[in-house]
Amino acid sequence: MPSAVLRTIQQRDNAPLAAIIRQTLISFQANVPGTAFSDPELNALFETFQTPGAWYWIAGERNNIL
Repeated sequence: MPSAVLRTIQQRDNAPLAAIIRQTLISFQANVPGTAFSDPELNALFETFQTPGAWYWIAGERNNIL
């Protein structure tokens, strides 16, 4: 059985993370203006977290985000 790994965000994570976050906001009926749902930076989390001292951790398994 594969085990989950923690890693820092990679550019390839942008689209799947944006989809996960948007779907979660929809499920909580929080897909409204003023939330991350409409924030353009949501599509570029890798680039956003390239600032020194900024970290975004991904839990993954077999190249899938958990």
